[in-house]
Amino acid sequence: MFVYILGSLSGTEPMPERHHTSWVLEVNSTLYMFDAGDNCGHTAYLMGLDLPKLKALFVSHQHRDHIDGLFHLAGVLCKIRELNKAIPHAVLPVYTSAKTLVPAITALMDLNGPHPHFSLLAKEFSQGGKIYLDENIAVEAQGTEHMLRAEDGSFRSWSFRIHAQGKKIVYSGDVKDSSELDPLLREGCELLLMESGHHSPPELCKRWKEGSFPVERIIFLHHGREFLRDEALCEKRCKEFFGDRVEFAKDGMTREIG
Repeated sequence: MFVYILGSLSGTEPMPERHHTSWVLEVNSTLYMFDAGDNCGHTAYLMGLDLPKLKALFVSHQHRDHIDGLFHLAGVLCKIRELNKAIPHAVLPVYTSAKTLVPAITALMDLNGPHPHFSLLAKEFSQGGKIYLDENIAVEAQGTEHMLRAEDGSFRSWSFRIHAQGKKIVYSGDVKDSSELDPLLREGCELLLMESGHHSPPELCKRWKEGSFPVERIIFLHHGREFLRDEALCEKRCKEFFGDRVEFAKDGMTREIG
C-alpha cells in the first residue's frame, strides 16, 4: 500500500516545485485520489502512476486549491484512452458534496467536443459516515467547519477516514479547529495526513503528544506560511514531539504504508 503526494501546497501564491493539494492511495494496484489541486494529473503521469487504474476521487471541499486540477485530470485520462484504444471507456466517480462541481467540469470538457473514451460521474453526499466501499478500501466522511454550512445545516467541507488492509488512514481535508479531528484520532490511525495551511504544525504536534493521541505517523501537507517561511525550523520543532514519525510532504513524494 502506497501514498503518492501530487500536490503539497495550500492556496497561497504560486511556489517553486509545489502545486496545490492532491494525493493518491494505491491499494492492490488500484488508485484512489483525494482532492485534485492544480497539476495533479500531470504530476501523477510523470510519477508513472497507471491512471487508467484510478477508481474514485474524493473531494474534501470545493475551494480552488482542492479542485482546480480536476479539469486537466479529466483531459489527461481522455488522452490516455484516446491514444490506447484497447482501454475501454471509463467513468470516474467523483465523491463530493458540491452539487455543481461535476456538471461544471463536464461542461468545460464538452467545449472540446465529444469525449467518447472517458466521463465523470457525480456521487454526491451530504451526510457523514461511510460513503464508499469496495474490495480494497472503505471511506468514511466527517463534516468540518472549515466552510460555512449550507442553509439546511449540512456540511460543505469534510475529513476522511480510510480503512485499507487492516489499517486506518485519516485525511484532515481543511479544518477550522484541530479538535474537529479528535473523534477520528482518538480511535487511532497508522497515518494522519494533516493540513498545515490554517494551523501551526508544532502546536498541533504538542497537542497530540500531550493528549496521547494514538497516531503512529504524520505527514503534513497543504502547507501554509508558517512552514514555508522556515521549513527546517518548523520540521525540527515537530520532531521534538514525534521524532522521525512526522514529516512534511513534497510534490512527487512516495511513501509505503507497511
